[in-house]
Amino acid sequence: MTGLFNTIYGMLYPVLSGILYNLPMSNFSVFYVTICNQIRSEILSFQKILKSNSDYERLLQIYSDIKSRVEAIDDQISILVFISIVDNSLAMYIFLHTLLEEDTVYHYKFVKISFFFTITFLTFIAITVSASMVSEASLVVASTSRCLSSTTMASALILQRLLTCLEKEICLTVWKIVPIKRNFIIGTMGAVLTYVVLFYSLNI
Repeated sequence: MTGLFNTIYGMLYPVLSGILYNLPMSNFSVFYVTICNQIRSEILSFQKILKSNSDYERLLQIYSDIKSRVEAIDDQISILVFISIVDNSLAMYIFLHTLLEEDTVYHYKFVKISFFFTITFLTFIAITVSASMVSEASLVVASTSRCLSSTTMASALILQRLLTCLEKEICLTVWKIVPIKRNFIIGTMGAVLTYVVLFYSLNI
């Protein structure tokens, strides 16, 4: 009985320890995904207003306010996004490299590492996909705006300013360096897999 307890304890302890260790990053991930969904919802709500409202000056003010808020949010948390993505990328690299080791396959360590890799991978995907959806929502709004027209010279000038503003994509970034879009997700995953295979083949 004692041996069974020790075995179960030995399997659960590292898993629970890992969960507690990753708790701060996990909390930030939930916070960030919530913010991204809220921003996306605001942008898509603006799209509905854009279709039903011809007061271009008011529309310009609303969209400028949304864009300013997004930029202010990005200024505050983009460094945390950078840290989170670096942490997740390094963790995925370590877990994948460990899974390729021969002695891992025949041990419960394989299950533990697979569990942590899955959690890390899903966290990375949640952060990057939710951020990229903000950019995609702004592109949808820009596409909708191409159908707008004006009846007077004054409204034409305001419409032109509105279109110029809408064409500038709203993006969340990684430490104000790289905008988070789909190609960023694919590029990061490709880089992780490439380095895993490269270093494993070189026995590093």
